[in-house]
Amino acid sequence: MTEADKSPMRHFRYNPRWQEPDELERLYVARKPLLARLHSQIAEQGTTSAPRHHLIIGQRGMGKTTLLMRLALELKLKNPNFLPLTFWEEQHVEVDRLSVFWLNCLDSMADAFEAIQETDAAKQIELQVSRLEKIPSEEEKSREAAHCFAEAIERTGKRLVLFIDNFNLLIGRLKAHDHVLRGFFTRHGAPIIVGAGVTPPDEISDYDAAFYDGFQITLMHRLSMEEVQDMIKRLAEIDQEQQAVSAMWRELPRIAALRDLSGGNPRTCLLIYRLCVQGFAESIYRDLETLLDETTPLFQSRFEQLSDQGQKLVARLAKHWFPATADKITEITGFPRGTVSPLLGRLEQEGIIEKVQLFDPTRCDKPKDKPGGFSKRLGYQITERFFSIWLIMRSSSRRERDGIRCLSRWLECLYSPEELEHHARHYSCQNALSWDQALVARALVECMVDGKGGDVYDLRLLADISLLSLVKKGEGNLEGVMDEKSFDIRALDFVSLRERLKQRVGPSAKVTPEKFADLVLGSPSILAKGGLSRGIIARLDDPQPLAVDRLAEMLQEKDAFAEAIGDVASSWLSQRLIKGQLHADDVRSIEASLDKAPNASAKACIGALAQENDHLALAEKAYHLAVDEDASLGYAWEGLAVIYHKSNRFEDARDAYAKALAINTDSAAICSNYGHLLAVELKQLHAAEPWLRKAAKFDPRDVQIANNLAACLWFQEGREKWEEAIQEFRRAAALDLFNPKYHINIGCIYQHKLKEYAKAETSYRSAIAINSQSADARSSLAHLLHTCRHDYPAAEEQYRKALGIDSTDVATWLGFGILLSHHLQRSAEAVQAFEKVLSIDPKNVSAWFQLALLDIMHSAQPEEGKKKFLKILDIDPTNAAALNSLGNLEYDVFGNLTEAAKHFEATLKADPDADQARHNYIFLIRDSLGDMARAKSLVAELRQPDQWKDSQALHRTLFACYEDNWGLASTALLEALASIDYGAFPKNSEDDWFRASAVMIKLGFATKLLSLLIEQNCNTRMIPWFAALEAHQTGDKQLLLNYPPEVRPAAELIYDQIEKRLKLITKSSAAN
Repeated sequence: MTEADKSPMRHFRYNPRWQEPDELERLYVARKPLLARLHSQIAEQGTTSAPRHHLIIGQRGMGKTTLLMRLALELKLKNPNFLPLTFWEEQHVEVDRLSVFWLNCLDSMADAFEAIQETDAAKQIELQVSRLEKIPSEEEKSREAAHCFAEAIERTGKRLVLFIDNFNLLIGRLKAHDHVLRGFFTRHGAPIIVGAGVTPPDEISDYDAAFYDGFQITLMHRLSMEEVQDMIKRLAEIDQEQQAVSAMWRELPRIAALRDLSGGNPRTCLLIYRLCVQGFAESIYRDLETLLDETTPLFQSRFEQLSDQGQKLVARLAKHWFPATADKITEITGFPRGTVSPLLGRLEQEGIIEKVQLFDPTRCDKPKDKPGGFSKRLGYQITERFFSIWLIMRSSSRRERDGIRCLSRWLECLYSPEELEHHARHYSCQNALSWDQALVARALVECMVDGKGGDVYDLRLLADISLLSLVKKGEGNLEGVMDEKSFDIRALDFVSLRERLKQRVGPSAKVTPEKFADLVLGSPSILAKGGLSRGIIARLDDPQPLAVDRLAEMLQEKDAFAEAIGDVASSWLSQRLIKGQLHADDVRSIEASLDKAPNASAKACIGALAQENDHLALAEKAYHLAVDEDASLGYAWEGLAVIYHKSNRFEDARDAYAKALAINTDSAAICSNYGHLLAVELKQLHAAEPWLRKAAKFDPRDVQIANNLAACLWFQEGREKWEEAIQEFRRAAALDLFNPKYHINIGCIYQHKLKEYAKAETSYRSAIAINSQSADARSSLAHLLHTCRHDYPAAEEQYRKALGIDSTDVATWLGFGILLSHHLQRSAEAVQAFEKVLSIDPKNVSAWFQLALLDIMHSAQPEEGKKKFLKILDIDPTNAAALNSLGNLEYDVFGNLTEAAKHFEATLKADPDADQARHNYIFLIRDSLGDMARAKSLVAELRQPDQWKDSQALHRTLFACYEDNWGLASTALLEALASIDYGAFPKNSEDDWFRASAVMIKLGFATKLLSLLIEQNCNTRMIPWFAALEAHQTGDKQLLLNYPPEVRPAAELIYDQIEKRLKLITKSSAAN
């Protein structure tokens, strides 16, 4: 990297001409293919051919000026036979006469000569310009200036390229001279014009005009989402901010919404990049306001340059939001009809507004034609949508801004989970919150009154403690924010206790007050009776000083797991070990010791040592020798039972345990192992529990006993059992400080049984702290972060670390693949992960299933997906998930109703509880096959009344529609809407919404449906769905042209999905 590369880059959003050439070259990261194409088309013309001119058309902020500057620089760097001339962006303001234009060309040419250090040529032109400016006659001055310009071109021997911004305005001001200009700029060797403008001038589209068809038009559309991401990444590389945007994928829904709302132009995308670097706000709405604030100087200047009438018209059109006809604009502005059209013409010429095609659902050119077609009247809208949003947010009331807020929420819901839950999960992952974060978290709690009680209360406690702690530190003020009475009492007590602990640390102590409080409150001993932390807290009111440094050391020793487990040995074994005759990792020395063992007890000891080191065949031999010599040796029978147990010889194990217990009725280990056999292998949990409790009573310090009892309790039902299992695992962990498995098991109980995800994460991280190379711990944490915490970057990190430790674990590869495909949208990497699973286990149906979904959802290859589902049925003919998916595929994609019905029937036969398939089958039976009675019987067979509530309500809606009872239907539909909180359709039931929409349209309820949605404000809250329904009700998709551009992509998607389902509804079903 050169020194220039290391220097900070300056990003000029509004004045790219101020950019140094090296900065311009490095910072031009968007539209590189367009740059290359235009450069090639210009350079290939040579120096003597007839010029082929170019005109670049795009909204403000699309990067036209920057593209002109970059094209000029490219020619300067790579094409010495070309001489690029650039002009200031607003030159059209002063060019009121033809002579001024020619003089500007000469001035620009002199500047170009100076730039390439041809000072003599530059001075010659300057002298000519000085002489020309003194000519009083405009006609003579214009003629002489053009002649001087032509001579200068001939002298230089290079092909000039004029880069002219706002070309449409410039050519409009020189309209009287357009034939003179055409004559000059169309001859062989004449300068090539590369112009830019908001709209093409009439002179190039009017057949009678001089420049008719004289320019090759290039339209600059908004950047795609991929281009926006690429632009952000490239800018980060230039600014050395890769770390700041490394997790950009996590904000893709936010970036996509901002791109749609801001028009997707490079100027505002540069602002989005700055947000990526600085960090996004708590809400997309706040990010939008930040972008608007950044652009206020530009927009304010542009707005103030308009006339009074122009300002009023633009402001009213922005507030209207939808495209409006001239008549509608007359209505909303109150202007006289005769003044609106000329004003619209001027604003269009200045690029402030643009014409758009509208759809007229009532238009019918011929009596037999279907109603509907393009409106004869054009609509008008603000050209730069971000300018429109700026006007609304700047001048509108909260009621008028609500449409923007709802739209931003809707866009975000299209790509990500519901916003409140997302932020709640994010905050609940933190150890502490900043002031702003705590306020937002507290507000979230108030909004989530219907959320899960425990989760909401935990978030409230975190927010309350953070707020109170910051107030104590003097870093916040609750006045006007919250009443202290509204804080949770536990938060008040915790913060008070923390302050009391800090106050007991004297100035001479080595440990800081904060550290001491963390040690006492963070020690597990605080949970145990008689624990060290509890003892410290009990002494806080004692006036005697605390030995805080010593106590801190003791607490830290416990955190460092300094306590060790006791050792077992015998005199004989000790002697052999002292003499180097026995090594645990040397099977030959163990075999030799067995041969020399003096008695049965010694042989049993050698068996235990071999067993401990996984030399199981040798251990079994040793135990058999021991019991053959002395059948009353219970320890040997116990060892044999364990070996049988581990090698899945369960009946032999049961007999061996029975003989061991007959000899030693008070053996904690035998009771524990026997209980484990009953519980885990023989599935007799209730029979196992008494043996395990007896074992724990006999030896409360045996870690394996504690583990076995905990496992038995874990797999029984009931919160009381699970909580006791956690305590037993904790007891095991305290006895085996360096083994992470107990913390993993605790995490599993919290995650899968108690649904307390924060505690589960703490447990998994404790396991990793004990052993950072535990693949099980990292895989378990990854699964939690992925499926429960929805922290996808952290989940990816843990999956990769787990696979780095153990690359053969199928479950980890599966979880990783699902994360990549379902949440990170990296389908190619996901395919690799699932193929890795199949390389380990070729018959893994989960991997085949995920690959099938990728074929259908991402690759648009339903036939390939079908093949993989059939592959699953080859492996497992009764796989309900594959059968149901095949049914959906045959129904919705291939339209094969008979095959779909067979698959749904087979699904319910394989799994009678598969209500998802039952719901799908109801839609097929009722709406496509017309069998109402069978459909109603399927509804009565639903096994999971608490699941799929929106689908159940949609069925009630459609049955009522078939009975022509809109009152009952609308009531059920409102229940369905309430179950999804009037938001985006759930991913697992959105096809049911598309099907139901199609049926209501087919049955003639479209008008009533739209009226109901308007009553519920769904025409704003769920505007893409509403727009799609209205287009279907009208009978023409072109109606979506009447909606804002930001709504159309989602509305078109929903329209197509409904249209596909309409084709599956039979006439008999509609007739019934």
